Amino acid sequence: MSRDCLLVVNAGSATLKVKIFKLSDLSLQVAAQMERIGLSGSTLEVHETSSGRMIRRNFPGGVAQHQQALREIRSHLNHWGERLRAAAHRIVHGGRTFRKPTALTKDVLTQLHALSAISPLHNPINLAVVEETVRLFPGVPQIGVFDTAYFADLPEEAAIYALPYEYAEKYGIRRYGFHGISHQFLAEAAAKSLGKPLERLRLVIAHLGSGCSLAAVKNGAPVDTTMGFSPLEGLTMGTRSGDVDPTVVTYLQKVQRLSPEVVETILNRQSGILGLFGYSSDLRDVLCAAGHAVTGYQPPKPFTAQDRTRAKLALDVFIYDIIRYVGAFATVMGGMDALVFSGAIGERSAVVRALVKERLKIFLPFVALTIATDEEWQIAKLSQSLARRLPPPVEAAPAAQQPAVAA
Repeated sequence: MSRDCLLVVNAGSATLKVKIFKLSDLSLQVAAQMERIGLSGSTLEVHETSSGRMIRRNFPGGVAQHQQALREIRSHLNHWGERLRAAAHRIVHGGRTFRKPTALTKDVLTQLHALSAISPLHNPINLAVVEETVRLFPGVPQIGVFDTAYFADLPEEAAIYALPYEYAEKYGIRRYGFHGISHQFLAEAAAKSLGKPLERLRLVIAHLGSGCSLAAVKNGAPVDTTMGFSPLEGLTMGTRSGDVDPTVVTYLQKVQRLSPEVVETILNRQSGILGLFGYSSDLRDVLCAAGHAVTGYQPPKPFTAQDRTRAKLALDVFIYDIIRYVGAFATVMGGMDALVFSGAIGERSAVVRALVKERLKIFLPFVALTIATDEEWQIAKLSQSLARRLPPPVEAAPAAQQPAVAA
């Protein structure tokens, strides 16, 4: 059977998206997605485009880990594993070293594991899924595509922090930016939608999901973004705090005698929408508790008066952060031709889009676009050339004898 397909694996904090593309023209062959990983009520959808075959499964008790989700998806891929030429993965943090699609050798993975301290919600999951992919598809070359690569050439004044300069040189402390794969796809899609060259546009792109970031794209290149050294900086997110005065960290460590690891957990996993609302990190719950209708969604419980008050506060903070950054980015670029909404919240929540646009009337005229991002297609596009150049898959030893990665 011909090895003519590319597997793309995109592991988010609570989702796993897997797609198979024809390597020659990047036409979609199979799309699979597991949602609510690590939570109760996990759901799986698998769609084979050529046959129209559709599989839907519910897991009331939940799917605990991304590796388990990948195994479940693999069980529905039938013969497709025999057609894979390579597998390409979204890797959130590539640091200073990884600025283009890269073959994931043992040495490369060792370097990427070291970056998990900066991206604790993502890199460990990304790399665990890489290793599970090797086990499930032995012999298939693995490729990493990095969210940070799109922002590798930010203007120095946007990338540098006002810390002693040697920290940037010695430790690589700078603004890396994240969601770059999505932002790159959306910038190109916005230009097509507007019928104008990307090189003549000033775009603010809002990728809004459980993780949220904005990017300012001027004349075809990113000039600023909200996420920084890690995916923690910037907007208020599902469980992440976004911008916080660094003194808060040292203060908590002193008054509550907290370790750096505990403070990191608070900022990454217990803050943001969850921290303000208290009940859930799901913005649909926040919107319902704040009095807004969410089509097709039924909240899991009646909300108390306190829930409603805190939901309104969480929503106000979420919207405020977006508009203050949009205003800043429009000023940096000397104007804004279009504001692009994407991500699960940006695409699906008309309420959020309306609240943001209402507060931005001062910048009229500008075009507001809603575009569904396709990180998997962008990963396939970016890794297509390397996938063709890598040595083809070879007959492999049984899975139990496979090394973690190809040497």
